[in-house]
Amino acid sequence: MADSFGPMRDADADDGVTGIGTDSGSPRKEPIRVLVVDDNFVNVKLLEELLKSASYEVATAYVLLEEKDQAFRWFDKAVEDRSDCMVALAVDPRLDSLRSDPRFQDLQRRVGLPR
Repeated sequence: MADSFGPMRDADADDGVTGIGTDSGSPRKEPIRVLVVDDNFVNVKLLEELLKSASYEVATAYVLLEEKDQAFRWFDKAVEDRSDCMVALAVDPRLDSLRSDPRFQDLQRRVGLPR
């Protein structure tokens, strides 16, 4: 489907990463969906790019929710996305609960940060 501003992204497409946890504490199985409405095509494309690069922030949210497995899935996506926020791994205090986890040490190694 397309409108006057260009093609619409398939909202049901699976991006391979599950959404934020539900009230029951179990992760959602469907991707997170965001509806963006703006009459300026440039604003829509800019927001689309910003949302694509939010994997580090989503991972951090999962850390704060104490959902480590989901956090590491999103950190893996941040590595794939080459997120510029990954340099904060070594100093971000929100990640202190992960520092003793071998997956975190592996993550730092993959990013090229000292462990």
